[in-house]
Amino acid sequence: MVLVEVFGIDPYSLRQVSKDLTPKLSEVCEVSKDEINFYGTEGLLVHDGVEQNTWNIVIKVVLLRRLQVIQKEISKLLVEYFKDIAIHVTVIYSYYLQEEKYVYKNEEYPLFLTEKNIVEEDDEFEDDDNIDDIYTGDAFKDFKDKVGK
Repeated sequence: MVLVEVFGIDPYSLRQVSKDLTPKLSEVCEVSKDEINFYGTEGLLVHDGVEQNTWNIVIKVVLLRRLQVIQKEISKLLVEYFKDIAIHVTVIYSYYLQEEKYVYKNEEYPLFLTEKNIVEEDDEFEDDDNIDDIYTGDAFKDFKDKVGK
């Protein structure tokens, strides 16, 4: 598994970043596309009290120890991509051994959500009459009666 954490950019932009970089990282790391994931948080990268988002970004790559030998190739790929998004790019690495990873897969469901297998709320209810009505009464009526006595 290769996990790419990106600090200092809009996390919602990671959807496109993931689409663009997953095939390239898969090739460089010689792993399946299913082994590549991106993670971004909604937050600020701050230095000395000043927001750095899109000026400085930090990319943390978590991957198998055996892939350390291609660290320069991965860095080059990431910097080349992100240099058009940010002014400065820092890439750091964290490694793990194969035996330090455990995966549980529920065989009743696909491994990943895709644009083709996402169930939209409207898909679930074809007829609005099947949706439970929202309670609009006084939820505290009995409580008010007891307290008032």
